[in-house]
Amino acid sequence: MIAAHALVLGTWLLAAAVAIGLGRGLLRLFGLPRAGWRALATAFWLGYVAAIGVLQLWHLAWPIDARAVGLLAVLSLPGWWGERPALGGGRPEWVLALGLCVWVANRALGPTALFDTGMYHQPAVAWANAWPAVPGLANLHGRLGFNSGALLVDAALDLGPLDGLALHVANGLLVSVLLIEAVGAAGALRRGSTAAPDAFTVAIAPSVVHAVVRQDVRSLSTDAAVALLLLVTIRAVVSLWESRERRLGDLAVVTLLAAGALVVKLSAAVLAAGLVLVALSACWPALRARPLRAAFLAAPALLLVVGWLVRGVVLSGYPLYPATVAALDVDWRVPLEQARAEAAWVTMSARNLNTNVIYPGWSWVAPWLRGVVVRGDPFAQLTLPVLLVAALLAAAPRGALRSAPWRGTWLALGAGALFWLAAAPHTRMAQGLAWGALGTMVATLAFARPTIRSSLVPAAGALALLLLAKQAVGAAVQASGAPVAAAVDALVTRPKAGAWPAPLPAPTLRAAATADGLPLSVPTEDNACWTVLACTPHPSATLQRRRPGPDHGASLRWGFRQAGDRWEPERWPNPWTPFLTWWRCRQAGRPDCAIA
Repeated sequence: MIAAHALVLGTWLLAAAVAIGLGRGLLRLFGLPRAGWRALATAFWLGYVAAIGVLQLWHLAWPIDARAVGLLAVLSLPGWWGERPALGGGRPEWVLALGLCVWVANRALGPTALFDTGMYHQPAVAWANAWPAVPGLANLHGRLGFNSGALLVDAALDLGPLDGLALHVANGLLVSVLLIEAVGAAGALRRGSTAAPDAFTVAIAPSVVHAVVRQDVRSLSTDAAVALLLLVTIRAVVSLWESRERRLGDLAVVTLLAAGALVVKLSAAVLAAGLVLVALSACWPALRARPLRAAFLAAPALLLVVGWLVRGVVLSGYPLYPATVAALDVDWRVPLEQARAEAAWVTMSARNLNTNVIYPGWSWVAPWLRGVVVRGDPFAQLTLPVLLVAALLAAAPRGALRSAPWRGTWLALGAGALFWLAAAPHTRMAQGLAWGALGTMVATLAFARPTIRSSLVPAAGALALLLLAKQAVGAAVQASGAPVAAAVDALVTRPKAGAWPAPLPAPTLRAAATADGLPLSVPTEDNACWTVLACTPHPSATLQRRRPGPDHGASLRWGFRQAGDRWEPERWPNPWTPFLTWWRCRQAGRPDCAIA
């Protein structure tokens, strides 16, 4: 038990040192301060995004292995050269921060139950560790074409003593950093800080605490990663508006963080673009005065996005898969029907809150509204922050909001909300947006009325405790027996059969083969392949290798395609829904499409 906790905490310390080194190098490039705990926090998030950019380019030619990790470590060294970073705050704050990190590590060591991690997160990591980016990998399994940069960082962690165990460290690191920031911000507020970013960080802390007792910290959830990145990006915009200097370096920070959110999850596209536009408007005078400097500082974000688009083309033939825009005429391009079906199922599964129910037309709205009110996690992810925003709006002093300078941030949040509702309205995909709106509201009021800080810290602490109590009580109520033990297990990880950390589940597989004879494995009970490479939950009769040969393992490197641009999958999108049959019927324009 002690060794497992030490392994997680030690990995976080080393990974944070690399990320902060990369980020401090970027802060120097941007001409921004690098000392103080706030600068270190910004450096961490910039370094995390920079690591994604480096790994994307590396993975075009080589697998994510120890060499890639070594490259990141070497690139981080110059960032530590120069002035020594100074930490603020008192000893009680850092003791509390350390205790929270130990708690997060404890939760992260437990078994994962997140469906998507077994279905495509961990398989994507396994492929990244084994080979460079594989052309047409989405033909083998469409979700492997969902090009998330966060999974490349996860692959860099899934090596050595953590082989197969990255899910116990990847997202927990991001959560721990935001909790440490919340402790520092709370201490600053109690000492009299009127900084809007401090108010923002404390306001969003309950959602970060809630992530600890969910599957976020013991999975490779890309939804959790993008939510945290969006929160950090929104906070950077709030900080930019509060600042009187409006430096080009601050604009570069927002742009790079927003680009990082985009390459982690395509669903962040509209909100990320909106936040960049808001930052551009804030820094417009400086931008007009030094356009060449601004273009130079935007280069890291541009390189990050271009590398992401190129990798998307390699994996699926589409730069924004499952969106079909700008498709390239390559032999491994995923069939158009498959791409459109993937996008349609993302929307449908989000509307039914992962219940696998098919809702034609607008029939999804009423059950969706019921779900976000009566179900615990959707309520905490969306309904609670929306209600708090409404309450603060109603209680705000007259004129307080009109005097706030960051109204454009609300326009960006509104545009992001509309896109989310249209494309994939699941609450897990809106938690960054919803809690970001709450943080912005609190920061707005703190900017107009600094006295709000006197009640913010205890209010945020009480809300975090209520969310923990909600999780414990919900587990106790749902338990078939031993409700007290279930409540405890909802908050802390206890050893199961002496396993620290919990190992990956072993999939139950059956044999299949591609049209040209490549042996495949197919899950029999769910869609989870975990670490098995030549595995797909949806074998297609038209699937074939691009370069077949007697060495099946080596032939995987050259990727997959569909014969004749046809797509005939089994069990798609899962064995429990007739969605594909219904969707194809609707695409054909037939009026008699049956759901059952």
